[in-house]
Amino acid sequence: MGLWAEEHGDPLEGVQKVVEGFVRARSTVEPHLWEDALPTLEALKRQGLKLGVITNGNCDVTQPGITPRLAEIFDFQTSASDAGAMKPANAPFLMACHLAQCHPAEIVHVGDCIRSDVGGAQGCGIRSIHLLRPESETQSGTFKSQAPLNTGDQGGEEHPVPSLVVSSLQQIPDAIKKWGISSAL
Repeated sequence: MGLWAEEHGDPLEGVQKVVEGFVRARSTVEPHLWEDALPTLEALKRQGLKLGVITNGNCDVTQPGITPRLAEIFDFQTSASDAGAMKPANAPFLMACHLAQCHPAEIVHVGDCIRSDVGGAQGCGIRSIHLLRPESETQSGTFKSQAPLNTGDQGGEEHPVPSLVVSSLQQIPDAIKKWGISSAL
């Protein structure tokens, strides 16, 4: 964007303000969380887990001024921009392992996309939990209970099998306790 600004004679500081405003708006997620999200994250934190976020998006949920409750819960975040690659590439997952100071075998990744979340995690030796909410829509706009898994692709490839499939985040703390996991992404 900076190049476009220079090319059109716009000041670079104006571009930076627009980018900051965009990231701030994208990061204001607390009002949009599922009902079970904060209680589950708080339960995981009470279990002594390191909690982190891996995102392909342009948001930062670790900013106290934007997402105060999430900023208290999450220990770290990595984005595709930080890692230099998007999920399902290994880079974001390995960067998260480094930030968590954990071996991949000590981590579980929770996500709603078979290809990006489950496949990416498994590619690094990280256990995966596929969140498959019956009331959520897939990319095709039909309900997941009536449609194939949210694969994030257009078909034609085999899909990874998650370590666990849950329909609610509330199912996760007990599973993680049984596995002896020390960090969740």
